[in-house]
Amino acid sequence: DREGSEDSKRVILIPRPGSDSRILLLDRAPPRGHDDHLPFSMLNRILGGMFSSKVNMILREEYGNTYGVHGVYDAHSEDGEIEIVLNLASKNVGLALRTIVEQMTRLHDDGPTEEELEMARALELGRLYESIDGSHDTSETLAELFTSGLEPSHLEKQHSAPCFPVDWKQL
Repeated sequence: DREGSEDSKRVILIPRPGSDSRILLLDRAPPRGHDDHLPFSMLNRILGGMFSSKVNMILREEYGNTYGVHGVYDAHSEDGEIEIVLNLASKNVGLALRTIVEQMTRLHDDGPTEEELEMARALELGRLYESIDGSHDTSETLAELFTSGLEPSHLEKQHSAPCFPVDWKQL
């Protein structure tokens, strides 16, 4: 399928026995070295990559969905992907899809709330500190940078003070 064409957007339904379903929304995203890497990582957190994401809170608190929403931004050297994944009762699939689309539209039109943006920044900063906490974590982080074709200085470039210069218009 051609990227961006209507043919490249598809829904695949796989019937499975039982009362639970899994939703996986997947799209292309920037590679690790791209200037939009950090904004996409924060967008991922706001959509589902943190427990307090709006989609997770609506589905859990307002509709009683007992499973969590998970956001994943997987960036490689040449490309990346962003995912929203959730497991839920089959009867709630339509509600979940509506909620996700509503929240994506809200983020597109209005941007995240200041609280969402600050929480995403704090989680990104925590992830950075965790990635260089001790020799084992530091060596893994440096290996990831190397395999992505990036220099160690990339960490400083991406996470420069004051705590990530990312505003909602970049998301």
